[in-house]
Amino acid sequence: MRSSWCPDRTSLAEKPENTIKSKKRYVIGHSLPAAKDVWQGSTRQTAGTTSDTQFWIPKGANRFHFVGGAHFVHGGAMPQEIVVPVLTVNQLRGEKAEKRTKRKVGVISPKSVLKMVTNIQRFDLIQTESVSEQVLPVTVAVAIFEGEQPISSEEVVTFDCSTDSMSERMKQVRLSLLGSDFDRKKDYFLVIRDKDLHTELERYRITIDLAFTDDFF
Repeated sequence: MRSSWCPDRTSLAEKPENTIKSKKRYVIGHSLPAAKDVWQGSTRQTAGTTSDTQFWIPKGANRFHFVGGAHFVHGGAMPQEIVVPVLTVNQLRGEKAEKRTKRKVGVISPKSVLKMVTNIQRFDLIQTESVSEQVLPVTVAVAIFEGEQPISSEEVVTFDCSTDSMSERMKQVRLSLLGSDFDRKKDYFLVIRDKDLHTELERYRITIDLAFTDDFF
C-alpha cells in the first residue's frame, strides 16, 4: 500500500542530458527537452540571468523519481513550494497612528481655577470624548494634595460614556478635607490619577479658604 504522504511520481524515468543539477523537485540544465509532466522555463526570464539556463519543475505535487530514494519530499510546483511572500510594513505616525492606537479616555476639570470654601465640596469632572473601539473607559482616583501628601478623602469614579452628550459625560466627586488648618495662600492641588496604572493624568491648583477662620474667634 502506498503511504498517504508520498506524492505521485512523474512518468519520466531518466534524467535528461545536459543536466547541471537535479533534485526531486527540480532539474537545472541546458537545452532541456520538452516534457508533458513538467513545467519548463528559463532562468533568463524568471531570474534575469545572463546565461540561458533552463529548468524543470514537476507539475502539481509530483516529484522526479530518478533522483535519490523514496523518503518524504514535498511536491513540485505547488504555491507553497515556489512562492515567497513579501510583507511591507508601514509605520504610522501623527494623526494616523493616534487613530489606530487604543487609548484610555481623558478626564479633565471644566474649570481651570478651583476654590474650596467648606470642608466638604463637590467638583465637576468631564470625560473629554466618547468611548469607542479605539478609546477605552478609564477609572480615576481623585483627591486633594499638599505636595505628595493627600489632605482629603479619595473618590474613585469610572468614565465610560459612549455618547456625544456633554451632560452625560460629566460626573461629580465629593471630597472631604482631613483637618482644618489650611492656608489660603498655600498651593494645594486637586489630582486626577489613573486608578489601575497609578499614573497622574491631570492636576489643578486649588485654593482652600474655609469660612471658619481665626477671625470668628
